[in-house]
Order: sequence, then C-alpha cells, then structure tokens
Amino acid sequence: MRGLKKYFKDFVTERSIDISARICCFNGEYRKLDLKINEMQEEINQKMPEDMQQLFIKLEELETAQQAIIQDGLYKQGLLDGIRIARTIEQLGREALCK
Repeated sequence: MRGLKKYFKDFVTERSIDISARICCFNGEYRKLDLKINEMQEEINQKMPEDMQQLFIKLEELETAQQAIIQDGLYKQGLLDGIRIARTIEQLGREALCK
C-alpha cells in the first residue's frame, strides 16, 4: 500500500507540473496577468531597500510553496471525485440493466 501511495503522490506531482506548464505557456489571460505581476514586483523591488528586497523574495517563495500545496490538493481531489463519479455511473448502469 505504501508503494501505491508514493506512486499516487508522484503521479499527482508530475501531472500538476505538466498542467501548470501548459497553462503558463498557452493561456493568454494567465500570461497577461503574469506579465503585470512581474512588472509590479519589479517596480516594488526597485523602490525597496536591499534588505527588504530579500524579505520580499522570501515572501514570494513562501507564497509559491503555499499555492503548490493547494494545487496538489485540488488535483488529488479532482482525481478522486472523477473516480467516484465513474464508479457511480458504472453502478447506475448495472442497476439499469437489472431492471
């Protein structure tokens, strides 16, 4: 069971990375927002003293790590929900055949 858990975790991580990369590359709205965010971060960074810049970078890293946790959780839940829906549909199909 431990091997299955590790496989599931690795699978979710790999898929999340793949999907994120596709969204980053091909979603125009995401790219526009990313550009604006980067411009604003750069402007803020330029106006801060150097010691505050390092703090700002650390904050960004922590926020990114936090978002990754949410993203993985959402992906896992979506996968489990999909499995649950497929099982329910399969069960309903069997019940319909028995009537």
